[in-house]
Amino acid sequence: MEPSLRTLLDGVLDYAGMFPPAELPLAAAIENYLDYLHERDAWMLGRFIVPAVRLGELTPYHERLLGFSPRAKVIALGRGGADVASLCDALRADLAAMALMHQALDGRVPVDVLETRVPATLLSDEKFLRDITSIQATAPMPVTLYFEAQPEGANPEGSLLRAIAALAKVRASGALERTGFKLRCGGVVAGAFPSVDLVASVIAACRDGQVPLKCTAGLHHPVRRFHESVGTEMHGFINVFAAGVFAHALGTESKLLALVLADEEAEAFHIEGQALAWRGLRVTSPQIAAARQALMIGFGSCSVEEPREDMQALHWA
Repeated sequence: MEPSLRTLLDGVLDYAGMFPPAELPLAAAIENYLDYLHERDAWMLGRFIVPAVRLGELTPYHERLLGFSPRAKVIALGRGGADVASLCDALRADLAAMALMHQALDGRVPVDVLETRVPATLLSDEKFLRDITSIQATAPMPVTLYFEAQPEGANPEGSLLRAIAALAKVRASGALERTGFKLRCGGVVAGAFPSVDLVASVIAACRDGQVPLKCTAGLHHPVRRFHESVGTEMHGFINVFAAGVFAHALGTESKLLALVLADEEAEAFHIEGQALAWRGLRVTSPQIAAARQALMIGFGSCSVEEPREDMQALHWA
């Protein structure tokens, strides 16, 4: 594998085997994750994603997880809520469950990332965000929060961009520094897949606001393609992460990022040595690494085999 591609995809894939469309039982999903950690492609693997309410069910696997320390890591998926009171109560409960598991694993297997859904209007409310700061501070270990804003109203893109802007403003003030934005890139129906313009706008907004970005759902394949199972084009994870790297390293604007995201030709992405290029845009491995650390954090997928097999078919892995 070319060094630039390895840098782009190092630890990028958080395994979400319990979630659609795979929807595996917890036991099967955690066994898969532990098996994947044995394999030669384990370098591409990030964290195991589990609902916060089910963290206690991982107790029988503690010793095996510890055996993979420090590579094994866990993400808790929060309960979420529809209003301020329910969201704050859920966050307190999620953090308490995480603290118990973090302590049980002696901190050697990090359980320090929480992802939770929030209505976009609430995430746009700076007062709500500052209330979250005080709750986050009660955790006995540092916890990073990723907010998945649920698009609302007649202008879903606008609702997401307002949420990112509010999060950026609060982060810039010194509060909620350990936070980021989570973008849903697909699902099991065509309507769950956002347009390339929306994804491009979110990437550019997170870049401009210095807000770390995670993606989830729909990113099973490296390059954008039409998929009969959902009746629409599915975003490619190479498209998305290349666009993010170009945005961070080159200041590429959203209109051009949308073209990167929309490209269905694998040959358009040139991966050679320490460089990654797309139709005239070019970045180096150090630029890729900086973008991954600051902006393009990773993505969740219920499949490890599909991304790996597609990469092999393209002779990229």
